[in-house]
Amino acid sequence: MARVEDKSFRYVAEENIEPIKPCLAELPEILIDLAGKFFKRWDEESRTFVSNVRDEYPDD
Repeated sequence: MARVEDKSFRYVAEENIEPIKPCLAELPEILIDLAGKFFKRWDEESRTFVSNVRDEYPDD
């Protein structure tokens, strides 16, 4: 399910979902602020956020 502009939820088939690798500057500032609560840092090379979970659960 995906939430759209009119705030309704719509079904999205898995084959229609593609990962994206945006530059940090392309992300909305509010997303970056929110991600800061859950991720350690932004990795520019892989263009992904680096998780804090491995620090909290190193055996997983």
